Amino acid sequence: MSARACRHLLKLLDRERDFLIAGDVANAARLGDLKARLLGKIETGPADPEQISTIKRAAARNRLLIEAAERGVKSAHARLRALRDGVGVNVYSAQGQRQMITKPKTTLQKRA
Repeated sequence: MSARACRHLLKLLDRERDFLIAGDVANAARLGDLKARLLGKIETGPADPEQISTIKRAAARNRLLIEAAERGVKSAHARLRALRDGVGVNVYSAQGQRQMITKPKTTLQKRA
């Protein structure tokens, strides 16, 4: 049972990696419960040390991708907050030129 669970877990970790690379963090997160169940099955049976090592490498690889995604979300949040607060944000145009984006100044026009 353990060898089969190891194979399934490796496939699941590869699927998680594909989701993370595609930026689909929501679907990657949905795999958590299934990964936990498979780990439970692996822990109850005899395990091949080579398979366990492969699983550890795949999990470490995915952890790095998850950490990178987290940094990206935090960076985007900070940029949006800066825009909202009126602080300019540097971006690059389609032509590769650096531009500053600031919150538009709102003015109240009085009409007679």
